[in-house]
This record gives sequence, C-alpha cells and structure tokens, in this order.
Amino acid sequence: MTEDPAERDLRAAEYVIGTLGADERAAMDLELAVDPASRAAVREWERRLAPLAETVPEVEPDAGIWPRILRALPAGSSAAPAANDNRVATLSRKLGLWRAAA
Repeated sequence: MTEDPAERDLRAAEYVIGTLGADERAAMDLELAVDPASRAAVREWERRLAPLAETVPEVEPDAGIWPRILRALPAGSSAAPAANDNRVATLSRKLGLWRAAA
C-alpha cells in the first residue's frame, strides 16, 4: 500500500490502544490481513506499550461478577448466545483475519 507512513503509524497506535471506532477497527483488521507494513507498525506499538501493562496492579474481581454477567445475558441463556445471534457468525468470519494479524 502506498500511503503516508506517519498516517499508518497513527492508525496503528489508535488500533493498539483501542480508540478506533467499530468501522475503523474493522477496516484496520482488513488492512492488517494484507499489509505487512501495517502489521509491523502494530507490532511496534504493542512492543512500546507492553511495559505499561506491567505497571497496572492486579485486581481481584468481585465474587458476584459471574452471577451478574449471567443475569445480563438474554433470558434462557446458559452462557451461550442465542442461535440467531449474528455476532457469533461475524466473529467466526473475522477469525482468519485475527489469526493473520497475530
């Protein structure tokens, strides 16, 4: 791809820190599947920011978190999405892209 390296770097940074909108993130996922320079930019940002994760203290989740999550799921759910939940199909289609990006 021919583009401004600074623009690619900025998009990679936003991708890594999670500030891209859903459409921008989906476009970046596709870009990562086909553009080695974009994949390298993302890897570099992940390397730069990884030390920050070590500065965050571990937090023990509240004991009641799983019951609250289960209550928030659709009625009749046993922690599995409904058969007509299109999110599963969408995630399955993107699995190949995620693997390529990783």
